[in-house]
Amino acid sequence: MTARTTPLDSGCARNRPGALVNGARTRADSRNDALNRLASAGDPAGVIRLLTHRERSFCKEYLVDYNANAAAKRAGYTGRNVEKTAHQVSKRPMVMAYIEYLQQAKTDSIAAYDPDYVLSRVAAIIEKADAKDTDKLRGLELLARHLGMLRDRTEISGPDGEAIAFEERRIEETADEFTRNLAAIADKNKKKAALALVG
Repeated sequence: MTARTTPLDSGCARNRPGALVNGARTRADSRNDALNRLASAGDPAGVIRLLTHRERSFCKEYLVDYNANAAAKRAGYTGRNVEKTAHQVSKRPMVMAYIEYLQQAKTDSIAAYDPDYVLSRVAAIIEKADAKDTDKLRGLELLARHLGMLRDRTEISGPDGEAIAFEERRIEETADEFTRNLAAIADKNKKKAALALVG
């Protein structure tokens, strides 16, 4: 029995990237070439314009938990081979470039809040005329902690709130061992003295 081929087989010209269909490149090939050029040039705005809605959604969902399979499902990819699709989408240069752009934007927004900014905002809350007393007290507490005026102390206690007796027990055990060693030495000396008298 011979195998039947269909137009959707992998041998079909329209399913091979870069293959000529009726003497012309496919629209997907020219889109991919443009995306790859923009991604390598570092033009995020151009990449964003040419990515599909699902690809943009995939990139944003990927940054939630860095799980390509879950991101693909949340972005709307369906079917039996979602895992394979997720892998393929995540390896596309334009998708990787957009993910990198989103990560950098996220990092930049976090870095905008440096310690000086935080301290100035706390001071502004404290000095605000219509601020609540609880807000002012909390701000003063934060400033005092930052300046080292307040220190958190943690007390570790044994059962029923008693102090842990490790150190005391260790000292007692060491003293008992020392006493036993002295007694053993004294016994040896007595035996030597007794043997010297007999012999």
